[in-house]
Amino acid sequence: MTIELWALFGCTVILFFSILCQGTYLDLTSGIKYALPSLAEAPPKQGPMDARLDRNVRNQVEGLTLFAPFVLVAVLLVFPSI
Repeated sequence: MTIELWALFGCTVILFFSILCQGTYLDLTSGIKYALPSLAEAPPKQGPMDARLDRNVRNQVEGLTLFAPFVLVAVLLVFPSI
């Protein structure tokens, strides 16, 4: 695996860990009733930490959406036999 693919894998692991932290924090602060709501219910009020974790995950998803195609194209251009 190339360095670029390792970086992509690392970014994906960090994103997974961030989503896990966000879900765990929501479970601990709001309870399971609000952590897994149906779409018909209003989401619980967000405190400063909830909002920060949400922005963190959204920023990582946006960054990974831009980063992943460039990594894959770069690897395919350098190693066309993959």
